[in-house]
Amino acid sequence: MLAARPTTLLFTLLMCAFCSLGLHTITTEHPDHYLNEIETIAVYFPNSEIIKDSQKECENALFSSICNAPYRIQKVVLDAGHGGRDHGCLGHGSKEKDLVLKMATRLGTLIQLVYPEIEVIYTRKTDVFVPLYKRAAIANKAQADLFISIHCNAMPGNHVKVRGSETYVMGLHTANENLEVAKRENSAILLEDNYIENYGGYDPNSSEAHIFMSMFQNAYLEQSIQFAQAVEEQIHTHAGRRSRGVKQAGFVVLKHTAMPSVLVETGYLTNESDHRFLNSRQGQQQMAESIFNAFRKYKIEMEE
Repeated sequence: MLAARPTTLLFTLLMCAFCSLGLHTITTEHPDHYLNEIETIAVYFPNSEIIKDSQKECENALFSSICNAPYRIQKVVLDAGHGGRDHGCLGHGSKEKDLVLKMATRLGTLIQLVYPEIEVIYTRKTDVFVPLYKRAAIANKAQADLFISIHCNAMPGNHVKVRGSETYVMGLHTANENLEVAKRENSAILLEDNYIENYGGYDPNSSEAHIFMSMFQNAYLEQSIQFAQAVEEQIHTHAGRRSRGVKQAGFVVLKHTAMPSVLVETGYLTNESDHRFLNSRQGQQQMAESIFNAFRKYKIEMEE
């Protein structure tokens, strides 16, 4: 250890000289790295004014680099609706939970392939049941920049001609059909243990409860609508499917997300054309590509 001390002191002196002469250059390029180096050196020279000045400049450069850094989308959460004991809507020989998982996986693969620097987080990767409140919690804990929930729709009774995609954002529903979609999606909480405790007594069967839910003001509504519009545009132009537009309703899974969030209803499993499309590999790929194209457009607009 005694033999190593002169080398350490020499390195320290050289670093002091280096910092005093070229600090501006090194701090603006790698302030976090050099701040750690200087703090290590400061142990040997606790009263050195040069070291103190160097620390201050590094701290200022680090703060400036953080404040002036341009916004970049870094994390995206993909939420395949339903799962496990919650099968979602049913088609002829298909289940919503399976179809949306395939679309979410394909979408995530596209994002990671084109933007490897973006972290893609899945609320589920397999056929498991994930409570709605945990899906939002996953996104919030990750501090995600965007939340995309993927679903399939259905129309009860003899309304088999109803078809097309709809992308929802959090807000007050203006049509009864929007309310019915929200009620059906929110009813998944009935499969959870202690759902009354988890959602503060919220009753998914109550119209009044849904109205109250839909009045929740999402701070990211403008960005959510911006992305939702891009999704519907791409589903129509790229996948060649009918778009029913962007809509608002009170969804539990969107209520507590602290970032721009949408719920994409990719089509109606009760419609023969939509079901055939969504149940095919080609259709699932085209739907994933449509949402990805919307993401790419949204990313450019947000980062410019």
